[in-house]
Parts: sequence; C-alpha cells; structure tokens
Amino acid sequence: MFNSYKALLFLLLFESKLLGLVWPTPNPSFSLGEDISSYVQPSTSSNDPKSGTYGLVRNSGTKFHEGLDLFSLKYDNKNEALDSIFSVLNGSVAYINNIPSTSSYGRYIVLKHFKNNITFYTLYAHMHSIDKDLYIGKFIEEGTIIGRMGRSAGGYIIPKSKSHLHFEIGFQCTNNFQYWYDSQSFDTKNLHAGWNGMNLIGLDPLDFFISVRDGRAKDFVTYVNSLPIVLELIVSYQGIPDFLKNCPGFNSSNSTKGNLIFGWKVGFNHYGIPTQWEAINDLNFVGDSKYEVINYKDYNRNAYLPKLYDKVGDRIVISGFLMDYLGKFFLIECDLN
Repeated sequence: MFNSYKALLFLLLFESKLLGLVWPTPNPSFSLGEDISSYVQPSTSSNDPKSGTYGLVRNSGTKFHEGLDLFSLKYDNKNEALDSIFSVLNGSVAYINNIPSTSSYGRYIVLKHFKNNITFYTLYAHMHSIDKDLYIGKFIEEGTIIGRMGRSAGGYIIPKSKSHLHFEIGFQCTNNFQYWYDSQSFDTKNLHAGWNGMNLIGLDPLDFFISVRDGRAKDFVTYVNSLPIVLELIVSYQGIPDFLKNCPGFNSSNSTKGNLIFGWKVGFNHYGIPTQWEAINDLNFVGDSKYEVINYKDYNRNAYLPKLYDKVGDRIVISGFLMDYLGKFFLIECDLN
C-alpha cells in the first residue's frame, strides 16, 4: 500500500512539474479533484474547511486570512506532523526566519520567483524545520523539499491536531518597507525587513492552483493577468514605484525612460493587486489630489474577497484595506487624503 502511495505521489508530482507547478504537500487529494475537506485544515475555532482558505473566512467574515492552510497526512509517535513541504515553482530563497517567536508565521521561508518581467513570492509558514542546506539567494527547482510541516507560531499556540502548512502566493509592496514602517506608530520593531507580512499582498492560492489544473491558466502570470480590473485610480506620484520596478511586465506605457512622470493610472484586481499601470506625463492631467477614482466595477464580495471601496451617495470612497496598501505601494503620506 505504501509503495502504491509513493508511486501515485511521484506520478502526480511529475505530471504537475510538466506544468511547472507542484502542490506544496504530499497530499494527492487536490490533484485527484477531491473536496477541500480532504486537504484543507480548518482554523482552530472552526471545523469548516473554508476557514482554512483565502479571504474573509473567519470570525463570521470579519477576520481576513491571506493564505491556504493544508493539513498533514503523517505523524510521529508524539503526534507531530511529518509531511515534507515542497517548493511549488522554480525560484530562489529570499528569506528564512528560524526564530518562531518573532512572527505570527512562526518558522517560515519565502521564495522569490520571476517570470515574464513579473517578480512574485511564495511563502511557507508554521514550519517544524527548514532544510539546513538552504540559504538566501540559493536557486531551487519546483518539487524540492524545503522543510517539514509543523505548528510553530509567535504569540499563540497551534495544537498538534491542527498542525498545518500556511501557504501564500503574491507580491511585495515596496523595497523600502522600513520607511513605511517607521512612519507608523507600532510598539514593536520590524524584525523581518521587507518580508514582514505587512509588506506582502497575496491572492487566493487555491483559485490559482485550480485555474492551472483545469487549464484556464498556464502559469501564475497568465492567471494574474486574467483577473478583471475592478477599480482604476489616478495617483499623483513622480517616478516609478518599487512595485512596478519589480514587476515591469505590468507597465503598459510605451516608455518611461527620459520622460517626466507626474502620476500613474493604476488598475486593481479584486484582490487589491495593481496589475495595470500607465504613466502620466502631463502634470495637468494628474490634478491636485493625491489620488482620484476614475472607474470602478461591482464585484462579488460574497466570494470572501477584500473590500476595496465603498459607495457613499454618488461617491466612491477607498476602503481602509486598500488605503493601507496604497501607502506602501507609493510611500506617500499614508492617509492619502
């Protein structure tokens, strides 16, 4: 039976590697098209597997969860998780935190990926251990074992029965996160440089994997570019924000070299990720405001998506969620009023 399981696992990993994508745990249930209850770990306060998925899925829709929690299949004689964790894509090691008490992620590792002029990350958290041969900058292939699943966490305890991998995929907001952090009134130091969770904006990992598995997207970049734009802003900003420097593939401008840039027309998808950018070279077109809403679309927030704006009479008002990220994307006064 065990040999049959290993053979099935190898086949599933091999098939997914043909697509350049590997499921991050040994559990074959997703690849077999089974229900999320066969691989998603519910939150500590819930038995509903949806509480372990992306979005406003906790505390009756009031608490946001930006990743996907996956449970273990194997345990040792002390009931600690034994499952290996795999890198889902080719990439390089961007960050390793081996001191669990310093982050709500516990012990975690971040991998950086680059495709079609888009830089993005995957994050693997609550690890029991991270492979000792990994170091910052090391290149690893998809399917590489990067550590062991666990239940490490800073500031709270994850029971043995709830051991899991917290998996995220998304983007860094800025390369100058410390500047933004210092402008806030936090009581604690930033111990994780630009890989602090507050500098990361993720999307639904499960929807991404389903899109690739079902043939609706061939990779992460085509998936992200397929997402509809639900909000467009003009933002007054001179120069090129770090986000766009890291993801020039999102820039639709013919050229930004040698041209004065006074602002950007920016389109956000329903995750709040800015994936359409167009430089504004006319100062008069920007206006006096730090930002202006120029277009919006209704979108289905029943899918547990974050709120990007509110309708107040005939006005569209940016939500606190998006306002927070705008401050990081553009590193301007964080209220952006």
